[in-house]
Amino acid sequence: MHNPITPGDFTPLLDFRQQAYDLLDHRKDAFFELLDAVLQTPAARSFAELTLAPACQRQWHSSYKALATVTYDQQGLDELCLTHVPDKEVAHFAIDVTSLRRMHSPTLLERQYCHGAAREVNGKGIVVGLPYSLLAWTTARGSSFAPPVNIRRLAPGDKAVDVAVAQVCWRGFYLPSGQDWRAALEGAYGSVNFFAPLQDKDVQVVARPRGDRVLDHRATEADYGGGGRRPVFGAAFRCAAPTTWSAPAETVSFTDARHGRVELQLWRGLGLRYKGQFVALDLRRSQLHAERDKPPKPHW
Repeated sequence: MHNPITPGDFTPLLDFRQQAYDLLDHRKDAFFELLDAVLQTPAARSFAELTLAPACQRQWHSSYKALATVTYDQQGLDELCLTHVPDKEVAHFAIDVTSLRRMHSPTLLERQYCHGAAREVNGKGIVVGLPYSLLAWTTARGSSFAPPVNIRRLAPGDKAVDVAVAQVCWRGFYLPSGQDWRAALEGAYGSVNFFAPLQDKDVQVVARPRGDRVLDHRATEADYGGGGRRPVFGAAFRCAAPTTWSAPAETVSFTDARHGRVELQLWRGLGLRYKGQFVALDLRRSQLHAERDKPPKPHW
């Protein structure tokens, strides 16, 4: 066997478990056993079946009492998770919503219709369950291992964008000293409703806007006619109309073994409109396989 596992390899895990255990208070033993039971029986079909896991050494009713009365240091647990993110390099995080399917749980409170890979409702890509917004640390490029450091369930009245803003602010609040980090989000978050609340926050986020997004330049002296209030917004920048593009601030081109010739363009000083205010953004355009006669659509 190459690189055999030694007892010392489990030391960080044992330390983490002990620190997490110390942050629990009332009913800590039964609750901690229940956490181990979830790992041992991830496909448990009922809570009663979960209590039959080898980790549960107490009588079955202690698990119900543990969930009902357990207390713990939430802030301490949050900080404990983040201490395991390395601070010697840029830490990359991703935010997205995933749904926990609960099709056959009609008495479960606050079930919702959620987007999912399954097709349970009228053959559409919709499932019945509980949506959760995950802030996950992406450990390496191309790796599927992305442990979440913050999980929040979306109540029926919550919007995924608002919860994502709260999670980004949470990550910035618990920022370890000296750590540089970024948060990346997919296209559903590339709107002014996500960027506007973060304008005065010391965070760096990247989200993919729609291909037909319209932004604005800041107004210049040439846009001021000399009478009345000075304008805030200048000429429009339309992603789908190259004739409206200004000269990019930076341009990079290179060849990639997988994506062919890649061309990157960056515009600074653009922004979105939000209640009469200018929400400043940097906009990047990436074109893959630029060597082809008909390259794929660019990403913004």
